[in-house]
Amino acid sequence: MIRKISSKKKFYSVSSSDWQVVVASSSQGEAAIEGFKQVYDKYKQNLNLSSILSVCDLSNLDTSIEHECQIFYMPELLLDAGFPNLSRTLESIIKKV
Repeated sequence: MIRKISSKKKFYSVSSSDWQVVVASSSQGEAAIEGFKQVYDKYKQNLNLSSILSVCDLSNLDTSIEHECQIFYMPELLLDAGFPNLSRTLESIIKKV
């Protein structure tokens, strides 16, 4: 993946369960949705999910070892990404544990 330094988009690492993807996006929230959709499109029913999804800003790794991370609750993210049935199913599994 390539981006111009002057781009308003940044690189984000998106990870959950046993997968990780790097996406270029203008915010961590958008990166969370885009990253999930990319992985879902590839793995569909074989995709493992956890209760959270982590998004870390990787854009400034050349100047700093610190990077900002944000945690998203996966059922809410699934709703935002347009997967209401999957969101309800995961929410019910989480509540049973």
